[in-house]
Amino acid sequence: MRKLMILAAFVLSSTVHAQVKEGHVTYKVELKGGPDGNDMGSIFGDTYMTIYFKNDKSLTEMVTPVYSMKTLTDSKGTLTLMDGGGQKSFSRKPKEETEKDKSKGGGPNVVITKEKKKLMGYDCTKALITMKYNNSKQSTSTITIWFTEKIQCVAAAGILNPEVFAKIKGMPLEVEMDGGMVRSKMTATEISVKPVPDAVFALSTGGYTEKKIPLPGKH
Repeated sequence: MRKLMILAAFVLSSTVHAQVKEGHVTYKVELKGGPDGNDMGSIFGDTYMTIYFKNDKSLTEMVTPVYSMKTLTDSKGTLTLMDGGGQKSFSRKPKEETEKDKSKGGGPNVVITKEKKKLMGYDCTKALITMKYNNSKQSTSTITIWFTEKIQCVAAAGILNPEVFAKIKGMPLEVEMDGGMVRSKMTATEISVKPVPDAVFALSTGGYTEKKIPLPGKH
């Protein structure tokens, strides 16, 4: 009997501490401020984002009253589909190009704090990120992330810079971005750990026009 109790306790402990590597998270996105005094929140209205993840794949879907966008990230690279303003376009970025961007250095400054709080039933840690931009009037932006190590999404891109994901080691459940004139907040509203069908990651570019991404140094 004692052995059965020890085994049951071990199984329960393993289940509690096991990391989630498949499922989806849905966020509500709020925008405030904007250039020339325009309120981005009133323009975009209700905006939602969902990230599906499974093994080395992730699919980020953003739906706004103005446009919709899907970003698929896997071992091959990134595929983005944009549908808005009566136009449909897609772009690809091979994994090799992403790796080159990482190797250049000077990426985001990520500070993992000791602050903790619980969101959607998950223990979260606060991270502070500073992003620098060389080709923008807004030279820097700050990002506050509350992430949980319980959920692992190794390929998640489209929500944040991949370099940030590589450093926080977990899934963000709340993200606040301050870019100066525009501020945004993403809050998780739904978390599912149910299996995700492979068909979810099978994007088709049919009906979309390819938009080439210029390589660095080439215009």
